[in-house]
Amino acid sequence: MMDNAQLEDILQFYKCPCKVINTRTGGGFIDYFLQPVNGTTINKLQARVNDFAVCLGRSVSVVCEEMRLIFRIKDDSTPIYNYFEYFCNLDEKAGQLAIGINPRGEYIQHNLFTMPHLLVAGATGSGKSVFLHNAIISLLSGGGCCLRLIDLKRVELSIYNGLRQMVSDTVTDAEAARAVLEFEVEEMNERYKLMEQYQVRHYTNLPQEKALNARVIVIDELADLMLNRDTRKSVENSIVRIAQLGRAAGIHLILATQRPSTNVITGLIKANIPCKIAFMTANAVDSRVIGCKGAENLNGRGDGLLSIAGKKELERVQAFYIPDDDLREYVRQVKSYQTPPQQSKPRRAGFFRRLFG
Repeated sequence: MMDNAQLEDILQFYKCPCKVINTRTGGGFIDYFLQPVNGTTINKLQARVNDFAVCLGRSVSVVCEEMRLIFRIKDDSTPIYNYFEYFCNLDEKAGQLAIGINPRGEYIQHNLFTMPHLLVAGATGSGKSVFLHNAIISLLSGGGCCLRLIDLKRVELSIYNGLRQMVSDTVTDAEAARAVLEFEVEEMNERYKLMEQYQVRHYTNLPQEKALNARVIVIDELADLMLNRDTRKSVENSIVRIAQLGRAAGIHLILATQRPSTNVITGLIKANIPCKIAFMTANAVDSRVIGCKGAENLNGRGDGLLSIAGKKELERVQAFYIPDDDLREYVRQVKSYQTPPQQSKPRRAGFFRRLFG
């Protein structure tokens, strides 16, 4: 870790004099709180970010957070944040997602059912697929929802086949995916008719005998559907329809793509999915398409920018990591503990003690 005097000397050399008044570590970063000297401005510091990065040999950013000027560098010595080590902090609530650790060292979690949809973007190796597994495991542990998984790559999400929470096996064909999305639109319309019959505005307010579970549709690599001539229009219409009306009916989307271009993330999709998490993107254009400016400068391996509806500023997060062996063991254990739908699932705390000691 660089001491305060060294950083002050570097800033002075590049004619951006500042005094370091405090430091903080967390979420894979080291934050230096700066007090500008002799009229140094944020714009002047940000214009020199590339120079600072070359000088220090690591990723650098200058941000203003809660009216404080922060010089943020990547902490190469930070250990990997294993999902299962932090799992006990996750609220036992349906729809709760474990996002990661922020630079303040705080555990970040949000509820998908209040988002009510999430867009995930990032280039190959950025941590996008690992984050999808985080989200799916969080949803499985919270209960109260059924899953529809669409994975045209065939190898990423098929591990969950056979779980009781799955409506069907993972969909791996473009035409089948189109049919599934159209079915979910019809399911949503049927739920609205039922809500109209009982004069309620949300599916959770239906009487006990008509109670419904939430449904979460997870699509890994949306581009494979959106760039297919035969499925593009139908898929876009279904996604937009669910994004517009799905919240009250309890139908939610998690869309992931490594190509967040305008012909994949169309204007209608972007407008109706306000919550996004961007991992490292290939270029600045892709970063702007998803509304997370600066994602092209992220470090990869789970380093992300989180945009939540109602918050102006993007939040930097280090997403959790799940080793493949742990993931397979988790799914195997869940299948072994599966019970008929009318019975309760095993208590989570005891389950994970047996699973990971």
